[in-house]
Amino acid sequence: MITPFTLSIKGSKQTVVDGTSLAAAAANAGVCATRTSVTGQPRGPLCGMGVCYECRSTINQHPHQRSCMNAAGDGVDHRADSSNVPPATAHRCEEAACDVLVIGAGPAGLAAAREAALRGRSVIIIDDNHAPGGQIWRRDLRAPTPTRHETAARSAGASFMLDRGVVTRLDNGTILAASADGHTNTTIAFRTIVLATGARERFLPFPGWTLPGVFGAGGIQALCKQGLDVAGKRIVITGSGPLLLAVGALLAARGAEVAAIHEQALWSSVRSMIPALLSRPLKAFQALTARLRLLGTPYKTGWWPVLARGDDRIRELVLTDGRREEVIGCDYAACGFGLLPRVRTAALLGCDIEQGAIRV
Repeated sequence: MITPFTLSIKGSKQTVVDGTSLAAAAANAGVCATRTSVTGQPRGPLCGMGVCYECRSTINQHPHQRSCMNAAGDGVDHRADSSNVPPATAHRCEEAACDVLVIGAGPAGLAAAREAALRGRSVIIIDDNHAPGGQIWRRDLRAPTPTRHETAARSAGASFMLDRGVVTRLDNGTILAASADGHTNTTIAFRTIVLATGARERFLPFPGWTLPGVFGAGGIQALCKQGLDVAGKRIVITGSGPLLLAVGALLAARGAEVAAIHEQALWSSVRSMIPALLSRPLKAFQALTARLRLLGTPYKTGWWPVLARGDDRIRELVLTDGRREEVIGCDYAACGFGLLPRVRTAALLGCDIEQGAIRV
């Protein structure tokens, strides 16, 4: 059952549904800028998945919280700045222990947790999202049913700690995790640890890319699933990779006007991937379905973004093919340039990082 809540955003009361992220709720209320930078520039959500920290705000008296990682709840107070914030309530400290600690509740983490639990190990799977699934199987508010993989892991006996992020490894060998709302710290003792932290989007900066309303392609996809209302919004999608089509199809299905998709790779590069795609019928069908949903949307190759213009948020995006420019007015822009491994936790645990990836 979807339950409505009353949310205070910059002193304005908004009605949202249970599970909506504060970043999505703020954008729906017209507050794209959740904070200002140290130089006074507006900032808002970019990655939508807790990586960039651009959406930091004060939530229930706790400053510098990521609004994309905190869900709306009854009476939640969401402020865009940290001035005159009364002291926060004291942290709760908890302890937990297990044979196998799995960090990351995406496809790999769920599979690892299930296999370990089936073999009689006590398993804790920890994730900083509101629900299991990671980015691939991110829970959609419109279809909140758990995946069969989550259900299988729970049935095997795995325990879940959600809305928790790993902070560090303590001197005694335990892991310190903190809740997304800043209220609870948990130390976790374990015998074996499994890293399944997945990937994040690659962001390539260009002038104006920090304006509120400029998202990662996966970022706006994540925020849509977390309650961002894009109906009637004009959106430009740019960058590189198959995610652009998938995101465009989702946005179109949610009522957005997808103004254009600009792929940075040349058509010759895109065309060279078709034989490999055809060898995987399911993926080919998904790509065809996505394209059919975007029949009226211009799709260009060899174009990339060079400038985002706006005041307190993006108003238009300038793109080029290296010879000429195109200016497209928009409410949002989604820019994604592929994926990179998420290695922060691995680095905290002492793993060797080589060329941006864990050395194995």
